[in-house]
This record gives sequence, structure tokens and C-alpha cells, in this order.
Amino acid sequence: MISTNSFSKVSRGTQKNLNNINASIKEGKYYEAHQMLHSVSQRYVKQRKINDAIHLLHNGAKSLLNYDQEGSAYDLFKRLINIYNNESVMVTEESVGRLIDILNSFKSINNFTEDAMKLSIAWSIKFGNTQFGDQSIHHAYGLKCLKEKKFYNAEMHFVFGNLDSAKALGIMDYQWSTEGYTSDYGHFIARAILQYLAIKKLSNARTCLSSFCEKIKANKPDCIIHNTNNVDLYSSSLLNYCQVLILIIERENTIEQYQQLNQKYEETLYKADPFLTELVEHISEIFFNIRKQKPHNMFEDLINSFFGPAPSNNALTSENNALD
Repeated sequence: MISTNSFSKVSRGTQKNLNNINASIKEGKYYEAHQMLHSVSQRYVKQRKINDAIHLLHNGAKSLLNYDQEGSAYDLFKRLINIYNNESVMVTEESVGRLIDILNSFKSINNFTEDAMKLSIAWSIKFGNTQFGDQSIHHAYGLKCLKEKKFYNAEMHFVFGNLDSAKALGIMDYQWSTEGYTSDYGHFIARAILQYLAIKKLSNARTCLSSFCEKIKANKPDCIIHNTNNVDLYSSSLLNYCQVLILIIERENTIEQYQQLNQKYEETLYKADPFLTELVEHISEIFFNIRKQKPHNMFEDLINSFFGPAPSNNALTSENNALD
């Protein structure tokens, strides 16, 4: 197992090699630089200079991305992940930070970034302590998706992210609601809140809802139609449903109150999006032990598709062997 505390401690020889490689990149000798990074990093691995190999691959990928050499950078990223996996590098702020640093250096989302993200998540599930992968990786990639207005992609990553993700998702859902996709401005925040609750992230749901409501109050105060017991009621039934649902779960109220709430909003939820109804069924089972058999479940399909097999490293292993 590699100690990530020593990642920053690399030899002078490694820095000299990196300087020479960077010089080749600046001269436009991208293929030559790529091959040097291949061979030198492989030699370091054989010599058990793992930290030097990691340092070289991380900085080499970044340098190549400065010149839009995305294919070569992605190849180096795969080699870095391969070392992480083979050497059982644990999830730490530093080990994750290197991956995020490279991901953020890609100018836009494409097949390279999608595969790199999946490899990162797969590694973090294996060597971290989170079921759905490292939250910082999800947050960083969610922000990248949001920047390009890939709202559905951003939503998924923010749901699996941290509390900062929850705040960002609430703000994004307000923006999303103004894009004209649906007539009910509460539609997208309902998707977010119910997904959070379906994976038992109550604090994130609360933070996300608060962030969204702050945007509504600041920009659309007319949407608030009433206030009761210090709770604002809105012109969106979906938004009101989410508010009351969180209150019931927080206060551990009775199953009867929960069932009454669902009976009142069942038709509204289904008409808005059948996906919301399936999320409610998950929430019913998780928080109230109410089970309903269904032949097909879109939420589980979504989870399975997102966390399916990451891009294989078999080809990478073959390439490494070829350099032996």
C-alpha cells in the first residue's frame, strides 16, 4: 500500500526527466513526449519508485492537455489509475486531488472525460469508504457538467456528491426550471430531493431544498402563496410535497401521516414524471418499511447503468507488458 503523504517527495532525476519532457511538448513533439512518459513511468514502477511514477504521469497528462493532446493525456490517466489499483493507493484528499486536477484540465466533456470519470469512481469505490464513489470526484465532475448545461449528468453527480454539491444542485435546479423544459418550477427540485432521500442523504436533501427556495424567494417571491408555522407554501405542488416529506422524515412522524401525504400527491407525482413515483416507493421502503412489488424499476436501472463496468484496463496491462 502506498503512502500518499510522500507523493510530493520525488527525486531530482524525476523532475529533470519531467523538465525534458515538458520541453519536448513545448516544441510540439507530442508523440515523442508521450512515449518518454510511457517508458520512464514504466521503469519507475519496475524500480518501485511508485511516487515518482505517479508524479510523472500526473504532471505529464496536465502538460499534454495544455496543448490539447487529449488522447495522449487520457492514456496517461489510465496508466495512473492502473498504478492506483495495482498498488492499492487509498482514497485521500491528495490521491483524489490528482485525478480531479487532470479531469478539470480537459476543456470539455467528451468520451475521454467520461471514461476517465468512470475509472476514477470505480477506483474510489474499491479503495474508499463510499458506496457510490468519492464525493469530491462527483462534485467536481458535476460542476464540469453544469458549466456545459448538461443538467441531467450534473444532477446525477451532485446527488452522489457532498453538501457543496447539494447546494449547487439546488441552485442548478432553479436555473433548470427557468429553461422552459416544464411548466412546474418544482419539477427538477423534486427529482433532486427524492433521489437524495432514496439513498438516505437527508442532510443533502435539506441543503438542496434550502438552496432552491432561497433562489425562489429572491427571484420569484410571488410563488410564495402562504406561510404556516414558519413554513412557506408555494404555488408548486411538487415543491410543497418535498417540504412536507422532509419534515415528516425529520420528525419521525407516523406512517399514517406519510401515507396521507402520498395519497394527496400521488396523481401529481405520476403526471409530472413516473420516475418520481418510483423514487417515492424506495423512500417508503427505506424510511417506513412499506414495500411494493413492481416488475420494473427505473431508479435501479439508473444506478446500475451509471455504476456499470468501468473502461477495462486489460489493454493497458498489455501495453505495459509490451514495454517490459
